[in-house]
Formats: sequence, C-alpha cells, structure tokens
Amino acid sequence: MDAGLEHDIPCLASGEDGQAVAPKVEQRRIGILLLPGYSLLGLGAMTEAFEAANAACGERAFVCRRIALGVSLPAGTGGRRLDLHSEAEVAGTPSNYDAILLPGGEDRRDSYGVCAWLRRGARHGVLVGGFGDACRILGRAGLLHERPCAVHWSLSESFSEDFPEADLRPTLYELHRGVLTCAGGAATLDAVIELIAHFQDRRLATEVAERLVYQRLPEQPDSQRLSMARRLGTANPHLASALEMIESELDEPISSGELAARVGISPRQLERLFSRYVGCSPLRYHRERRLEKARTLLTQTSLPVTEVAVACGFTSVSHFTRCYKRVFGEIPSKAR
Repeated sequence: MDAGLEHDIPCLASGEDGQAVAPKVEQRRIGILLLPGYSLLGLGAMTEAFEAANAACGERAFVCRRIALGVSLPAGTGGRRLDLHSEAEVAGTPSNYDAILLPGGEDRRDSYGVCAWLRRGARHGVLVGGFGDACRILGRAGLLHERPCAVHWSLSESFSEDFPEADLRPTLYELHRGVLTCAGGAATLDAVIELIAHFQDRRLATEVAERLVYQRLPEQPDSQRLSMARRLGTANPHLASALEMIESELDEPISSGELAARVGISPRQLERLFSRYVGCSPLRYHRERRLEKARTLLTQTSLPVTEVAVACGFTSVSHFTRCYKRVFGEIPSKAR
C-alpha cells in the first residue's frame, strides 16, 4: 500500500440553481503527482485547463487530485510549497486514476518507489504523463521503450544517452499508447488540452482553449524552438537559410564560400548579413555554436572529450581544447 497526500482541486459540480447535476459525460479521474522540484507553472496550467473543461461542461468531467508519495508535500520550483492544510492520507493504488501526470520534478534516488508505482498503473491501463524533467522518471520506469518522446530541448543530449530506447522528437508533446511526454513550460497547456480532447472530445478542447484565451491549438505538435531567424529578428531568406544550415551541420566544418554558394549569394553579401544581424562573421558564429554544443555534451553526458570534439566538427583535440578555453576560460575536462 502506498502512503501519500491527496488534495482536491476545486471543480464545478453544480448547476446554475445550486443543485447537483447528473453527469452527462464520462467522468475522468486525474492524479497530479508532485515530486521534489515540481513545476508551479505546470501545476497551474493543469489545474486551470481541467477547471475550464469542467466549467465548459457545467459538470465534473474531470476530478483532479494532487498526490505526494511520502510523508510530506515536496517543495516546487524555487523551494516554494503549496499551503494545502491537509493531513496525510493513503494514496491508494494507481489504478484509482484514469491518468497520472507529473508536472516536472525528479526524485533521483526514487525514494518513494515512484517508478514501480507508475509501472503498476501503466499495467492497469492508466495513462501516465511526464512533463519537463519528469520525463526521466518515465524513462527509468521503462515506459518509453520504442515510443515517440518529447523532452525539453536543453535535456535532449543527455536524455538520448540515458534512454537510447526512446524515440526522441523535437516536438512540444507526444501521446502514444497510453504514455504522454511533454517538453514542459508553456507547452504543458498544449499537452493538457490534447488530453482533454483524448478523454472527451475535440469540441471541448477547443472551448477550453478559447476560455483560456489560448490561440495555439495545434492538430499536430509544433517544434519546441523558434527558428534562428526569428530569434535574431530577421526575415531575410538568405540569412535564415544560412543559419538553419549551420544549426543542422554543427558536426562538420564549413567555409563562408561554401555556405554562401549553398544559399545563393556571394560571400561578401553573406558577410554583410551576418555582421548586421548576428554581430560576427559566419565562421565565428559557426565555431561558437559548435563550442556551445560541445559544452552541452560535456555537462550533460559522459562522452569522452575526444568524442565530444569529433561530434562538434573538430578533427584535432588540441585545437578543440584551445578554442574551448578561449571561449569558456577553462579546458573541456574541467566542465565536468
């Protein structure tokens, strides 16, 4: 038996005259599992979306409960805790829920047996969802094998190494065979709106988006990151193409002449575009992006320095070390 805390999230449960109304849709039970470092933004997005769905239905289409497996409620982002004023209760079995959602957070030592608890739920047909860094827990629970998986872009390198069996995608969320993964942050709302459509219907999901003044309601998950051109505030098609080529080929050296030829302008024109919008030459920008990728690999993975250098387009480890130290002020091995 699993001990924990359960806390009701207020949901609309009566008609306009204050009298209880009989359910018109199949009621779904949602467990929101809070782990140390859970996202307050994620928890808020889940709560608001399900409450909006209940308001749109005029009944409790979703009954949500906050769950903490342990003797006390863990702290969220920034060490902040919710003031819920509730005594510890028995959480019961995971099959008590139609879905169990983890709004970020991670228990690296699995002190409360979360992985086994989630596996038991999945075996009973419970939909399990991980948001942000909580996707790692789903991976450790063995729930991501050969499944499309969306994780935050900053975690992708280490996630690929730790869970090679997962089919990593650069999308906002993925829902496949009873497992939901989401990049977290604002994408949490996208994923929860999709869950509402999954459990009820698309019409209700659309109404929830409108009630929350949320204009993006994708039929298919979007890419997580803005294009480099949008991040730099330019609509020049030649520069946009050059930036995308650089991003897709960080493991290969490329000359300004080759890059200019591939985007259809002269090297001089390319130099002027980079100077105006990026603030440096194409070669310098390419080198800095390769070094940034190298730093990510060094801090998030256990790859040897030699393999990191090759993965970032450096054929000489000594040259890689000099370039890295010039930018970051330390040799690559010190990044770990």
